[in-house]
Amino acid sequence: MSEPGRFNLENLVAALPIGRVTLLAAALAIVAAGLLSRETLIRIPEFFEIGFGYDSQLRSTLSNRGQSTDSIDVTLVDIDDAALASWSTATHTTPRDKLATLIDKIVSKGPALVFVDFDLSGVSQVNGDDKLKATLTAYKPDSPPLLLTGPFREPSCADIACTKQACKPAARVDGIDALPFEDATAGKANIIWVSSSFLPDGDGVVRNWLLWRSTCKNGIAQTAPSPQLAAAALLWRKQPDGRADLAEGARRLQGYLPAPDSSSPGTGDWPANTEAYAAPIPFIIDSNLQAKASNWRAASGYRFQRVSALSLDKDQVADEAIKRRAVVLGASYGADKFLTPVGAMPGAALFANAIAVAPAVLNHRPASAGLLFLLSLVLAACYGIFAKLLRAIPAGLLIFVLSYCWLSVTTYLLIPSDAVEVTSRALIYFGVFLAFDALLEMAEAYKHVGWLGALLRHPPDGHKAKAKPE
Repeated sequence: MSEPGRFNLENLVAALPIGRVTLLAAALAIVAAGLLSRETLIRIPEFFEIGFGYDSQLRSTLSNRGQSTDSIDVTLVDIDDAALASWSTATHTTPRDKLATLIDKIVSKGPALVFVDFDLSGVSQVNGDDKLKATLTAYKPDSPPLLLTGPFREPSCADIACTKQACKPAARVDGIDALPFEDATAGKANIIWVSSSFLPDGDGVVRNWLLWRSTCKNGIAQTAPSPQLAAAALLWRKQPDGRADLAEGARRLQGYLPAPDSSSPGTGDWPANTEAYAAPIPFIIDSNLQAKASNWRAASGYRFQRVSALSLDKDQVADEAIKRRAVVLGASYGADKFLTPVGAMPGAALFANAIAVAPAVLNHRPASAGLLFLLSLVLAACYGIFAKLLRAIPAGLLIFVLSYCWLSVTTYLLIPSDAVEVTSRALIYFGVFLAFDALLEMAEAYKHVGWLGALLRHPPDGHKAKAKPE
């Protein structure tokens, strides 16, 4: 029981007509927070690590999102330190003749698509270019789509739009063309050159992808698709035997890619999410590449799995690990890793994740702004009720549990970025509400106990409110 005359904030608020402070704070919070969104504040990445922030949401819902999103089944053929030590002693790079061997072995097992995450521009310092060139030259028209990295240069223009004047002719190395595989791939519809790049935030953490880049190739400005965009387009509709419908996929891809001097996507009928150029990446795998993301839609199989390139080279990998799956051939050796909300990842693993979740982001229409605002407001109202009725620790626990359950459910109903957006906005609205609520309570307290009493939770004796006479 409170001692007579002692300032008690809870009693003070409870005595106000119809919760005037709370209602006024809520009204101000709706007006202020309605102007804010995750995109507005993502330029301050540290903001999202306060409480149950954006990165925390991604980490806590990793397994749920892996089970609830539309995805492409992906296998990472990993050239790790053991493989590199076995194949290369002269240089710390993967020999291109081994890339040729691995491509042949992967294709022989019937994949849906193959992405080679190695820069193929320039002449190799060790032998192997001739064998890789022979493999690409002999690549059959009925073989699965083959995505190759490069040979592109960053133009001297903005991130998206690029003009012809921004590109210069390709450089030559000792009189030799620096694009050694151009002739081998020319005219092959099932070999597509892609641009491998992501969009790190100011803190160096990769949270978003890039669906295309303006690039320079042979002195010509052009738009190159990302591996995840190309994979999603090519695997939009598979043939009965699991192969990609190359003609339909190429039409969809070209219909979406903008012109080199434009920042707007094309007017094709795909994808449903036309605003996904730099969308947040929903992660279904973490930095532990030994882990497998299960596929709840099928009795067996995994949405993501890793196999050793050394084991594949020794013919120790079962066909089921590759057949009808998108395969990423990349490397995890060395310290060249990308920082992500779920840990440091090699680029190949990051692309494997991006390809796996591409349909979940691209093939579904985003929710309307009004619906996102309404859902965020409802969730924020629940947060506010917990905060007003309970003490800090139980309120915080309930808010965390509610957020986790909310994300687990909404990943089935919304595209992943919208599901996270609802929770992020709700937390922003809730934070603004708490700020206004505290300021208004302090203003009310100032009337009774003065400025020092309004600032302190337990004001000193000289600032106690006087008891009213009976």
